[in-house]
Amino acid sequence: MRNPLIQGLPRKITGNARSAIAVATAAIALFGVTHPTLAKDGDVFQDWTMRCEDASEDSPELCGIVQIGKDDESGRDVLRISIGYNPNVPDPLGVVDAPLGIFLPPGVLLQVDQGKELRIPYRFCRPEACSAVFPINSEILSAFKKGVSLNVTLENQFGKTKTIPLSLRGFTAGLNSLPKP
Repeated sequence: MRNPLIQGLPRKITGNARSAIAVATAAIALFGVTHPTLAKDGDVFQDWTMRCEDASEDSPELCGIVQIGKDDESGRDVLRISIGYNPNVPDPLGVVDAPLGIFLPPGVLLQVDQGKELRIPYRFCRPEACSAVFPINSEILSAFKKGVSLNVTLENQFGKTKTIPLSLRGFTAGLNSLPKP
């Protein structure tokens, strides 16, 4: 049986590995993350991976920690969460990239373990995905660091919801690998 949340949507959020890295780092790039990293692209922190976009002549290297959420029925990539720093803000920022065709008004619902729910509106859509951006304040950061799982709930255009569980194993180590502004 096909998953009603992703029925009719592209098989993958991006077409190839290079564009997958670009999508994850593009959202972080919007925040102006510009720093030499303590870790390098591809470094793994249990269930989180460092993703960096190469520096160019007019843009320094951009990095963040990333995790891909998969549909438990089909095994397909359904969402991506990226965490990074804005050099002008002391707290980290998060970006949830969801597939095109998702129902935008309800936004994304995040919940660490069985804790407080956080609804995040979508900010923009690109050809690869629609993105919900959220600041990670001290309360959210504490929950991420202490938690075991992050449940991300999306809703399709037919009102069907799908919760994608992500692991928080390695989150703290991955985040600590990024220098603070």
